[in-house]
Amino acid sequence: MRAAGVVLAGGRSSRMRQDKAALAWGGSTLLAVVCSTLVRAVDGPVVAVRAPGQELPGLPRGVEVVADPAPDLGPVQGLAAGLRAVAGRADLAFAAATDLPMLHPAVVRAVLRGLADRPEADVAVPELGGHLQLLAAAYRPAVADALEAALRTDERRLRTVVAGLSVRRLRAPDLLADAEVAAADPELASFTNLNDPGQYARARDAHRG
Repeated sequence: MRAAGVVLAGGRSSRMRQDKAALAWGGSTLLAVVCSTLVRAVDGPVVAVRAPGQELPGLPRGVEVVADPAPDLGPVQGLAAGLRAVAGRADLAFAAATDLPMLHPAVVRAVLRGLADRPEADVAVPELGGHLQLLAAAYRPAVADALEAALRTDERRLRTVVAGLSVRRLRAPDLLADAEVAAADPELASFTNLNDPGQYARARDAHRG
């Protein structure tokens, strides 16, 4: 199955107090790093979804940019736009937030396989510490239909939309059973997201070290 990548870059970043996408990371930016990871991990298109009017930092060659059709509708809108952009060109898509700079290609591939192996599932979602990682998960492009239907009823909570789908949950033992993941990311640091300036500064400093 051909897989695509979708990176959501258009969040408000209210807790970070500045645009996460443009934050520096290892001589690049958070957005560019996550896009580069997906370029290495998938064999289909990679798209970055921006808010209307949002200026994005430089992106790796070949990454497409898609704009949300409406502002301030959150990840449901962004994910719907990204999945629509890859529909017909990929069977599966890994969707990532822009603040996952430690995301490893091995983890992306493992999550995608978790969906590919379950034809009846719409979504494969890592579940770590009881928390669903909805923006580090694999979706079928047809999920865009459910997302857009939810928006028409003013439902903006991604968790609520996903609850109505067929979901495969991938817990830590499931992911670490993959030899590539166990070797590359045994602590599953891939799922570390950066929500506020303190988290960002600590992660950035640790990465430099």
